[in-house]
Amino acid sequence: MELEDFITSYSGKIEAPIGKKILYFKYLLHEINDIFEPVLAWMKTDDNVWHRFFLDACIPHWEALNSAQALQYAKDSGEDSIEEIIKEELTAYADDEGAKWKVIDVLELNNLLNKEIVNVSVTYLKKYDNVAAQLELLIEDNKIVINDFCDIIEAELIINDKKITA
Repeated sequence: MELEDFITSYSGKIEAPIGKKILYFKYLLHEINDIFEPVLAWMKTDDNVWHRFFLDACIPHWEALNSAQALQYAKDSGEDSIEEIIKEELTAYADDEGAKWKVIDVLELNNLLNKEIVNVSVTYLKKYDNVAAQLELLIEDNKIVINDFCDIIEAELIINDKKITA
């Protein structure tokens, strides 16, 4: 797929969380040689919607699950509640090969409880001489950016202009 196709297919606003307030926001990071690559995020907004999102191979994936959808999502996965799925997906661990996964509480670290999501958008740009998909969340006076470099180099999570490294 050419860059223009990605731009046409995936660029733009993600409307579901805009104007909502944040109640929960955690991110799973994969540690690779002291670099923490963003893997998956779960966020809950004040309209009781769970948002599961990530970038993979420059393609944004965003699910917004209301209460009924969240329950069905859990049942389809063999669990009784969405919280059980989230707990399972957002578990810190190390595997037998030394790879590590870490969970950060973006809500707590950045004092985002009850702050309004002003904008969420996906754009494509050149960064570090590579094409990158960029997912940007503007939350009042906070900016969270996830850059995915189409699996050429590690993705990055940047919160308020600071690259997350631990």
